[in-house]
Amino acid sequence: MGKSKELPEDLMQKIIYCHKAGEGYKKISKHLSIPISTIVSIIKKYKTHGTVTTLPRSGRKKVLLPRRSRRIVRKVNNNPRLTAKDIHSDLAGSGTGFPFQS
Repeated sequence: MGKSKELPEDLMQKIIYCHKAGEGYKKISKHLSIPISTIVSIIKKYKTHGTVTTLPRSGRKKVLLPRRSRRIVRKVNNNPRLTAKDIHSDLAGSGTGFPFQS
């Protein structure tokens, strides 16, 4: 089964509104033509977090800005034999340093 897109926030608000109005899962599902499992998960999320907005996900933060990343790629494309130390010293000399680990 493939991933599906997130529901718009206003639709999730409608689900919560209907739930607070006393409608059941089946009735909300038929009314908005959304699967019951989706209705249940949205209401569960609302009860645990108090909101239906998309919460930040886990994952490592980017160390480099896209601009710096493009600059590194450009340098390597121009000279494929550059080492990590050469790239680091070149970027540090130009004032755009980044943490160096090899």
